[in-house]
Amino acid sequence: MNKELTVIRSNDLVESSYKITLDERRLIECGIAKIKAGELIPDVVEVSAEEFADAWGISPKNAYAQLKAAALTLYDRDIVIFKENGLRGAPSKAHFRWVDSCEYSEKKGVVALSFTKWVKPYLQELQGAYTSYRLLEIKHLKSSHAMRLYELIMQFKSTGFKVDSLDNLKRYFGVEDKYKRWVDFDKRVLKKATKEINDCTAYAVKYQPQKKGRKVVGVKFIFNRKDQHMLEL
Repeated sequence: MNKELTVIRSNDLVESSYKITLDERRLIECGIAKIKAGELIPDVVEVSAEEFADAWGISPKNAYAQLKAAALTLYDRDIVIFKENGLRGAPSKAHFRWVDSCEYSEKKGVVALSFTKWVKPYLQELQGAYTSYRLLEIKHLKSSHAMRLYELIMQFKSTGFKVDSLDNLKRYFGVEDKYKRWVDFDKRVLKKATKEINDCTAYAVKYQPQKKGRKVVGVKFIFNRKDQHMLEL
């Protein structure tokens, strides 16, 4: 796969809520990376088992089985976009699917994705508020949470820091109903995701909980490329 392939998406999509598996995430990333900047998104985007294996360092023997399994379940995954000025100018939540079809050929070892008309605007004709990174940068990440955190911090790569509420972060990771306590969210999501990014990418990340009294209400992330000096929290 082309080492210069770049994943670009609207910041509104970056800040949406969704739950997907690692291989579903990998399939989406490959699909988005094959969309050419400045061009309309094609009705169908194909990802071959060979490309999938190359992009993620997977054994070619296992790549198609993982690719097929991801395609079969991706159809049922939805995204929740939060709109400040939604229906009749009021805050609202919009639910839609990533894809409206996933076709696969065992003989050819290829999957064809059709992104829905609802998600396409967040992937094309992006001006101003968008996030981008090369697909190669996340090749060695092995968890969906690590990929999600990488995506979130890349939104602020020009500043090197990000501060967000705890409620928002749980929503971004799709775990708002799973980890009610800070200690559990920290242990199961943030510590593991930051360690993986630190071990497997060109970025170093550290974070600090933001408190109101004794209660954790937010998190501050500081990050930089490893060849640059990291600011103090």
